[in-house]
Amino acid sequence: MTLPQMEKPSRVMGLLKTALDFEKLERLEFSGLRGNALSQQVQQMHEEFEEMYKVFMECPYDCLDLQSMVMSPQEFENDVREFNKRVEDLDRRLATVLIQAFDDTPDVEHAFKLFDIAGPLLERPLVAQDVSHKYLALIRMFSRDLDAVRLLYSQRIQEEAEHGFSPVHKNMPTMAGGIRWAQELRQRIQGPFSNFTLITHPYERRLYEDWCQTVSEKSQYSLSLPLLHRDPNTKQLSVNFSPQLISVLKEMSYLQPTEVKLIPETAASMFSSREFYRQLVANLELMANWYNKVMKTLLEVEFPLVEEELQNIDLRLRAAEETLSWKTEGAWDYAMQLTNSIRDLEQRIQKAKDNVEEIQNIMKAWVSPIFKRKDGKKECPLSLDDQQDRKEKYYGLIRESGVKIHALVQENLVLFAADPASSVWKTYVNYIDSMLLDGFFLAIECSLKYLLENTEYKAGITPIFEAQLSLVPPELVFHPSLDSGVKGGLYDIVESLLGSIFAVPSLVPRLSPHSDSPHYQGELEDMADLASLRSMLMERMQKVMTLCCSYRNTFSQYSYLYVEDRKEILGQFLLYGHVLTPEEIEAHAEDGIPESPPLLHHFKVQIDSYETLYAEVVSLEPTKVFDGWMQVDVRPFKAALLNTIKKWSLMFKQHLVDYVTN
Repeated sequence: MTLPQMEKPSRVMGLLKTALDFEKLERLEFSGLRGNALSQQVQQMHEEFEEMYKVFMECPYDCLDLQSMVMSPQEFENDVREFNKRVEDLDRRLATVLIQAFDDTPDVEHAFKLFDIAGPLLERPLVAQDVSHKYLALIRMFSRDLDAVRLLYSQRIQEEAEHGFSPVHKNMPTMAGGIRWAQELRQRIQGPFSNFTLITHPYERRLYEDWCQTVSEKSQYSLSLPLLHRDPNTKQLSVNFSPQLISVLKEMSYLQPTEVKLIPETAASMFSSREFYRQLVANLELMANWYNKVMKTLLEVEFPLVEEELQNIDLRLRAAEETLSWKTEGAWDYAMQLTNSIRDLEQRIQKAKDNVEEIQNIMKAWVSPIFKRKDGKKECPLSLDDQQDRKEKYYGLIRESGVKIHALVQENLVLFAADPASSVWKTYVNYIDSMLLDGFFLAIECSLKYLLENTEYKAGITPIFEAQLSLVPPELVFHPSLDSGVKGGLYDIVESLLGSIFAVPSLVPRLSPHSDSPHYQGELEDMADLASLRSMLMERMQKVMTLCCSYRNTFSQYSYLYVEDRKEILGQFLLYGHVLTPEEIEAHAEDGIPESPPLLHHFKVQIDSYETLYAEVVSLEPTKVFDGWMQVDVRPFKAALLNTIKKWSLMFKQHLVDYVTN
């Protein structure tokens, strides 16, 4: 089979390298017991090689002339095959000679000299394979030398400890001689040790040569790849800088300067431009991350606002995904321009998102009850005195928030470079609009639930509403009134509180100019959930007001004390000896009631009845709580009633003082 045309020059190069290697055999000599015999064997191998090499010198074709080689390709191939076969035999014999010479070396120093004179012959593959185990023997020899040096050092230290001195070179003083001895001992170690750095192990050489053979091809292929790669499923971008290129640059950064000079030109050129690639990859990574972030975080309502801009960017990205490679001139300028465009878009979108997040944070401050218990204490009732101040403070917060929200939406209009009359912008504004509706819903719900939670009949709750029961003859009245339909009554007050709560959305003008309503109140009042909460609260108010009024009616038994005329009653008592009942008056309507002036004990009975009644009223509870959250303060009524009873008792006592004598 004829060799391919491109393989012939490499075969010729191999022949020349082999010739140069074996040319060194002529000057190779060995010492030691078998030095002469080994030298003769080497000379014999050199002569044999010269005879083998003459074949190519006397051949009818010219090895360096490709045209001549075409005329006799088979003959050249046969000669090369036979030559390599005989060279392999010489390599094996040479390895045997070198091993024998190594075994004859008396110490590490001579072993290193042997490796030094053998030189490139040790790098021949078959020779290196057979001789490689002697490197371990060399290390053992050096280890034995180290042990010997350590023993010498220990002996000298022991002598100095025992005798106070140790031998030095002739005619040298003690201190200088000791230093010279230490220097010579150190040199005995450092000399061989430094030689180890000059040895290249076959494994190391093979590993490096194998890497050099593939690095150029891998680098060329990887550098020809496009700058960017787009995932077909997720559409996400990634920098298409091959891991092989990263590996090459990393490997080369660890190589010694002498080794870097031997690598292929393509890889060397790439390594010299490593800073350029590092910066280019870093910029492309930033660009890809920003682009991917935009595509991942862009909301459905935001996408139409930047769709055209994204299409232009994708069009420019196509070159980096298809044609622009790491070897293309101008890749840096292209990457920087595109990176700046994507960075600008990402920053504007992120700022718009930050503005929306700020709107949401603003609305979080709304979720707080407008009306609370006095001083925020759990045991205090709802503060009705400062409700106007609390309402105005809360309203001020909402108005201020509304102004800021409108400003943020206008800023987003600029950031998206949108047309305010376009449908996509109106859709976006509706999105923010719905967000505000949710915010107002939560704000109103918070205030309603606060009132509902504090008007729920459950253990541990304290009254949140309070009314005072007062005596305003001839009636008992609540302050505020607990009767239905009374203006300024408790029901009316709670209705007013709810009206103030539901009026909150009217304080912010509608974001969407095309909406029918100028604000948000109407939509929130129509929401079934809020209406249900409102209705539930008012039902509770109606129920508890009924309970309170029923409780008030239980005091009707005392109504005669503040309804009847005291002078008239005293007159009846003085005429008939007792207070006439309605039944008694009706029974004697025609013939009249016979007079029976009271005696002293009659006065005593009447006065004692008032004292008993007084004690009964004193024992009445000062407050009454209904359903755990509605408190009636009975103390004003109780005080007035006790005062009235005292007046009745005093009236009879005063009559005795004024008109009765012993």
